[in-house]
Formats: sequence, C-alpha cells, structure tokens
Amino acid sequence: MYARRMSTVRIAAVLVVSATTTLGAQTAPATPPFSIGQPSLWQQHASALVPLGGEPSNASLWLSYGVHRALINPVTGLFGLTGEAYGSIGGNDYGARLFGTVRAIGFSAGADWSVPRGRVSPIVSFQTALRRGGTLGRGTMVRVDWLPTRSQTVAVGLSLPTFRPLAGRTRPRRTHVRLDAIRSVRRICPSASAPGSRPLRHAFVRLTATD
Repeated sequence: MYARRMSTVRIAAVLVVSATTTLGAQTAPATPPFSIGQPSLWQQHASALVPLGGEPSNASLWLSYGVHRALINPVTGLFGLTGEAYGSIGGNDYGARLFGTVRAIGFSAGADWSVPRGRVSPIVSFQTALRRGGTLGRGTMVRVDWLPTRSQTVAVGLSLPTFRPLAGRTRPRRTHVRLDAIRSVRRICPSASAPGSRPLRHAFVRLTATD
C-alpha cells in the first residue's frame, strides 16, 4: 500500500516537472483572439454598371452609391431594404432606387425613379461573388440589373462594399486540399514530438519497472 502511494506521488511529480518544462519551451507569448463582432445593421456600397441594349438614350456607364439596412438579423441575410442614388456618364440619367433585398441569395427587387424621364420603373437585381473573398477580392460582387419596362434594359457591372475593411478577408480563398501533398508528409504522433514528452515516457517506464 505504501509503495503504491509513493508510486502515485512520483508520477504526479514527474507530470508537474514535465508540464513546467513544456510551458517553459513555449517562448512565444500567447496571442489573444481577435473578434470581428456582428455585421453592421447599416452597410454601404458603391457600384459601376454598363447598360446593355435597351433604350438608345441609355448612358454608357451608371454609377451608384447605396445603403443597406437589415430588418432581420444581419447574419442570416434574409431581408432588408436598400436605397441608392445613381448618376450616369455619357448620358443624362440620374435618380434613386429602393430595393427589398434578400442577401442570402443575392436577390433584390424594387423601383427605379429616373428624374429626367419623370417616371418610376420596376427593377430586379442579382449579385454574386463568383468566388470566396470576392470577384476581385475585398468583397467585390458581380451585379446584374434588369429594367423590363425600359426596353428590357440590362446592366452588368461590379459592386464594392465601402467602410468595411474586413469584407472578403475573414475566410481563405482556397476551398480545396491537395491530397498528394498530404500523403507525402510522414505522420508523426504529437505526443512523441511534444517538448518534454520523451523524459515523461521514460519516467513512466522506470516507475512501472520498480513497482
């Protein structure tokens, strides 16, 4: 009984010494985790689109700036409202737009008010990033607008999030792993390579042999 208690004490002492050695070997200070928090309820963006076909009076480039307000938890992207003001280059077209937006699938539908035309037209919009991190990085997305009552006008371009420094940077772009690279690496048991593990293993062998 006494020998068993002494064996337990010696094992505990070896564990404490090994843990101290392992902690001492970790010279690099621990880095606290960085929290990106929750998405903002108000999110801004800028867009540049080129009208294709449609009315002859269409400009050569539409520029817009908008604000999206999530009406449901912004993490889900289920529904929100988006307001935009837009102008044109190469034509006389400017006005405002109001969308109901489902960002989870990139779909928006709403109304376009053209000041020079003096009318309101329905508009449908779709956005997608094409790849993780954004089409060109920084959360940029391909955008396609369709105005059916303006001679089937379609506009294609890019949308860029503004005042969001982490947009498109929270996840790596690579979504695959090369298996041949993994197979070429020899598997090593972590316990065998960890600092202080070998003395601990030898100490257990000695304690087992003496008891």
